[in-house]
Amino acid sequence: MPTTLDTSLNTFSSQYSGNNDKPARVSSEKLIPDIRKCLELQVGKTGEINTEYGGFEITVNEPSYFPWYDVFATLLKFGYEVWVTVKKEKMVIVAQLAGD
Repeated sequence: MPTTLDTSLNTFSSQYSGNNDKPARVSSEKLIPDIRKCLELQVGKTGEINTEYGGFEITVNEPSYFPWYDVFATLLKFGYEVWVTVKKEKMVIVAQLAGD
């Protein structure tokens, strides 16, 4: 059974690959997702996504409706370390690519 994360990635693949019939692929035939676009599809109006420090800073505007699991699962799946903090009374997710 597909999860919301799988559905978001599939939606992203068909919408942002440049050709709606065939998703973008590299020579090894793996999908190349644009993580920011995928996060934007998941978060919608419940938060704001900014590129920071080579990663992302996601401000949560509506915590009750925010897709917490989907966002964390996407970031972790693609090798990001994730921290949660509070800035100006709003929860903020900070994500950077994990170091070796």
